[in-house]
Amino acid sequence: MENLNSNTNESNNIFNQIKISLKNISLEKKRDHPFNKDILWKLFLTEFHNLQGKPFLYDDIIAKNIEPIFHYFLESDTFFNCENLRSDISAPSFRKGLLLFGNVGVGKTHIMEVFELIFKKYRPHRFKIIPTYKVVEKYEDIETSEDRKLFYKNFTTGTILFDDLNSEKMANNYGHVNIMKEILIRRSSLDYKTHLTINPLSGLENDINGSLLKLGDHYDQRMADRLYENFNVIQFNGKSMRR
Repeated sequence: MENLNSNTNESNNIFNQIKISLKNISLEKKRDHPFNKDILWKLFLTEFHNLQGKPFLYDDIIAKNIEPIFHYFLESDTFFNCENLRSDISAPSFRKGLLLFGNVGVGKTHIMEVFELIFKKYRPHRFKIIPTYKVVEKYEDIETSEDRKLFYKNFTTGTILFDDLNSEKMANNYGHVNIMKEILIRRSSLDYKTHLTINPLSGLENDINGSLLKLGDHYDQRMADRLYENFNVIQFNGKSMRR
């Protein structure tokens, strides 16, 4: 028991050292952006209304959901202390992408669609949102070697948010392929920033760590491990906003 406790304490100490190191590197290399918190908030409210055709209504739960996203794009040291940033399971860093985890309808995709619009012409934060089922459809449309080259160029370069990971089917193009697994591993190897939205797995609605580990059953454990390495995990709470 003493050895077990000793190993646990040592692992916790190493993880805390990693968090401190990544935070220091992030703050040392953060950029000066042509906007501040007030400007970004006003842009967000405007673009949300333009996109959804209604004002953005929020309460304390929604405010905590979106707070780490704002501070991430602001590259503010406040990011590291946000309540819904799960720094207990993944060491935060501005160099990592965002992984938004929460139930269906809590606003993960809608929120990121607004930021996609805001940063469309701002290269440092620019990204595009692609549903994972669209990736499968595009892969199944491949007919030639040139199609294949274009496919991988489109999906393994640039900053992309893959929406609704783990909802897509296996791709079928001369055999079944777990194409999202292949793309995410390629992007990690090429060091391109990626964002994700993920819904909890059945029975693990309140267990982010359990859901992420369980993804290894579908994608393999290597990719599941890289989720911790490559992403800031943000927990979205609350009930569905679609009701």
